[in-house]
Amino acid sequence: MYSNLYEILEVSQSASQEAIDANYKRLHLKHSDPASKGDEDATNQLIALREAYRTLSDVELRRKYDNKLDSQQSNLIIEETSSHSLLKILLVVSTIGACLFGYGKHQAAQEKARLEKEQIAATAKLAELEAQREQTERLAILQAEQQRLQAQAILERQQRESDYAYGKQVSRDLERAETQARQEREKEERQRTLAEKQKQNEFERQLAKERALARQMEHDRLQRSRY
Repeated sequence: MYSNLYEILEVSQSASQEAIDANYKRLHLKHSDPASKGDEDATNQLIALREAYRTLSDVELRRKYDNKLDSQQSNLIIEETSSHSLLKILLVVSTIGACLFGYGKHQAAQEKARLEKEQIAATAKLAELEAQREQTERLAILQAEQQRLQAQAILERQQRESDYAYGKQVSRDLERAETQARQEREKEERQRTLAEKQKQNEFERQLAKERALARQMEHDRLQRSRY
């Protein structure tokens, strides 16, 4: 049990502000880790350290506290002259100790609740970040699938267009081949007709020659028979 704020910070009443700052940092670091793990005594110690440092780090508050402490010490010296005063001192100290203990437990409970609240908030934040990460991954997967489907649709459309163009080209080639074949057949037919006509004409000319020759021979025979 501490009798004053200086004892909490483990310094004397005449300690400099630098010594008070250094001891506060050292003691705070010493008790922070156990307090974060649920150590109630360490949590109470941190609360007491903060209260002591808040008062002793402020020049005006420290001056008033020193005056009050000096006054209390003077009163204690006077009261120590009698056993009645001693009993009263013990009663006051016990009362103050009980109050400090109750206050410490209350502060410890508040500190514990604050740490639990921070832990819950941190857990919720982590869960939120994890949900955001999963959502981002799902969106990335959906976008990738959508891009794949779009690319597949483009390829299929290009393939259809290519097949259609190829089909049209084949149709044009077939039509061209059929046209050329028809033209060749028509040409051959014309040539055959012309050849047959020429052959017929030649036959008719030859027949006419033979008939003319026959008539001439008959004419010559008749002429010879007259003489």
